[in-house]
Amino acid sequence: MNWFERCLYPRNRLVNFIIIACVSSAFSFLLMGRQIYQANWGLIDDHVVFYFLGSDLHLPLSEIWSTLLAKTEVGTFDGRFRPAYYLFTLIETWLWGANVHLWYLTRTIAFAVFLSSIWWMMLRFVGGWLSGVLTACIALLPLWAGVWSRLGPSEIYGAACLGAMVFAADFILFSSRPRTRNACAILLVLATIVLIGLKETFIPVAGGAAAILIWAGIRQKLPPLLIGILALVMLACLGGLI
Repeated sequence: MNWFERCLYPRNRLVNFIIIACVSSAFSFLLMGRQIYQANWGLIDDHVVFYFLGSDLHLPLSEIWSTLLAKTEVGTFDGRFRPAYYLFTLIETWLWGANVHLWYLTRTIAFAVFLSSIWWMMLRFVGGWLSGVLTACIALLPLWAGVWSRLGPSEIYGAACLGAMVFAADFILFSSRPRTRNACAILLVLATIVLIGLKETFIPVAGGAAAILIWAGIRQKLPPLLIGILALVMLACLGGLI
């Protein structure tokens, strides 16, 4: 390959990863960056943040657990049961407080993680630039307006979890390092547990994680003991949520 071809189609996986991460982040900021410095609080869902903050607009770290049990459906069992969603919302409430710009910055980064995972997954099958075009087409779908234009949807955290799952699945199936595969198997299960705790409609996605673990076992990518332990943990969490 000549110099131009090496620049246009880099073979180094690390170089590809850096390019994908940078371009995906730039694309996410291009689509959503205006919200970071122009956004304001909305009437739908955003009132929950101030309900958690209280009159002094501050939620101490030590009060996250008590607030989760006292002020959300997790403790009252009233309505839907989304423990991961409220836990992440409370963590962000503690971190960002009433600074709405930091809230939207987090969502822009989450979208970048999701886009990067899609691009990284398709890179192996259709090449870098074509997979980038396909990722751009996915990013421009009208459905995203309902997710990223406000703070309330649980799909915000769900997109980041799905991105982590895609990355983990790729490294489980294609990495040559056993430690990397084992660590990514743990990441896959943790992201799946968080995902199913975000919204009940995400529960079927746990089947995808189970299929990856089974396939990795068949291909001898993961130790059977690790697969068994992770499967039991995932099933226990799934059963508890249901």
